[in-house]
Formats: sequence, C-alpha cells, structure tokens
Amino acid sequence: MSLPKYIVNFDELTDDLKNSLLDSIDANIKTNYPEINASNIYGLLNQLESLLPDVKYKKLGQKINDLICKNIEGDQKVKGILLDIPAIKNDYKEQFKFDYDVLITGLHFNQTGWKKDDRYSLEVNRTKIIDNATIKEIGEHKYFNTYYPVIRDTPISFILHNLSGNSRQTIIDLEYIKGNML
Repeated sequence: MSLPKYIVNFDELTDDLKNSLLDSIDANIKTNYPEINASNIYGLLNQLESLLPDVKYKKLGQKINDLICKNIEGDQKVKGILLDIPAIKNDYKEQFKFDYDVLITGLHFNQTGWKKDDRYSLEVNRTKIIDNATIKEIGEHKYFNTYYPVIRDTPISFILHNLSGNSRQTIIDLEYIKGNML
C-alpha cells in the first residue's frame, strides 16, 4: 500500500527545473543553431531532445516519489469510542492507547446536539495535532495529509470542548495503520 507522505505544490518543485531546462536549450540553440530553418521542424525537435540535460535530472523522479509516497506495510484499522456528554460546560477527554506502534491516518467524528460554539482537539502525548477545530453540524472526516506516527503506549487524547453546555452523544473513530514501520 502506498500512502501520501506530504502534499507537494508541483509548481514550486518544477519552476527551477523548467527554468534550468529552458536556459540550457536556449544556450544550445544559440551556440549550435545560429540560423534556424523551420522547414524541417521535426528534425529540429529531435535534435533539441538530444540536447536536454536528462542525465542531470535522472534521479529527480525518484526523489519526487520518495518525498510524496512511502510504502507502508500494515493493517488499516479503526478504533471507535462513544462519549456521553452531560449538559455541563467543560472539556471531556477520552484516550486511545495501543500496545503497538501505529500511524494515525484520519479521524471520523459525529455527534448529536450540535452547537456552533463547541470545538474539539486531538493530542498525542500532549502535543496537539488538531487544536480547537470547529465542529460541523453533520458528521465529518479529517484525512491526514501525512501519517502521524505514534509509539506504543503513548496516550492519544480526544477532547471535546463543550463550550455550549449542551448534552450530546459523540462518536469518534480513529483510523490508523498497525504495523512495524516506525
């Protein structure tokens, strides 16, 4: 299975490559073809292709692939919890804990009794990876643009910030990959 490791803006990545290629082609055309005759355009294109600095950028494709994708072997799993929140303004925390290393890949969240003021957070060992996110009126799924590695026995805390004081039932599904990849 291949999983995105990082979302890349390809325009940023290719601007330098494009400019370098155009400069190289321009320099070679001025040096090798001072007078261009466009009557044999296909022949010229073949000659231009032979001038491209492909050796210089031979490993670029692999570097881009290594940056974007990482091959991970493991089982995709979901662990769910149900919170029964009373009508009291407070933070309500529930912990996930695994006795093996995991890669968090997403979070699904749904609840009854929606109020616009309420928020939620997700912490891994007290590091907030989702901080005071706004709750939607209907269920939502947070796809992580990259996986989040968590070492075994590390607490993963879901915190519902019940700022409205509304009672509700909240369902949280934590998606992760179980395997030896850390």
